[in-house]
Amino acid sequence: MDRETLDFDGVLEKVREAFHKRKGYASFWDFPNKQVKVRGVVMDLVEAMEAKEGACRIRYLVSNSDRNRAVDVFGTDILGRIIAYEVTELVSQEHIVENRRGRKCHKKWDDIGLITKLEERLDAKEHQLATVAYEKQVVVIFTDEPSLSHHWCVPILSGHSFGPFANICEAYLLFSPEPGREGNSYLKLTLK
Repeated sequence: MDRETLDFDGVLEKVREAFHKRKGYASFWDFPNKQVKVRGVVMDLVEAMEAKEGACRIRYLVSNSDRNRAVDVFGTDILGRIIAYEVTELVSQEHIVENRRGRKCHKKWDDIGLITKLEERLDAKEHQLATVAYEKQVVVIFTDEPSLSHHWCVPILSGHSFGPFANICEAYLLFSPEPGREGNSYLKLTLK
């Protein structure tokens, strides 16, 4: 094979592009290809659900390749029903910028800030999902924020209801793996 066949310049350019896209903060799910990233997030949620509850009943997960559609990932359950997953991240943009500048810091979340940010993410997805109709529409909010742990969020979120929503059927907060815990943990958010 010659150099033109392997296209080393194209590969090197993609590596450079991926390097510049990385956040450098709360980056467990950092991946330059959005389709691969969002499918990976949903797969992590499904695996965490299976580990906690047993069979999750999802047979297939496919990334949406049509950028004009509101849904990130499509799932098919064992009855053949289509489940639409919309994925979004809970992260401090301010701290991404600070860490890129070389200032190693992380956001200190409080109860109100966490609830407000989750409400913002869910409201945005509710409006986005208004343009589609599937048998079940699920929002997955993932986070790798250093100060947000499953243990810390449970008492804050267990007494709070989000919504009401006409388009979101279920919503989950997915955490990156924590020290001493195998796999990801998650919380099912209560919707009105």
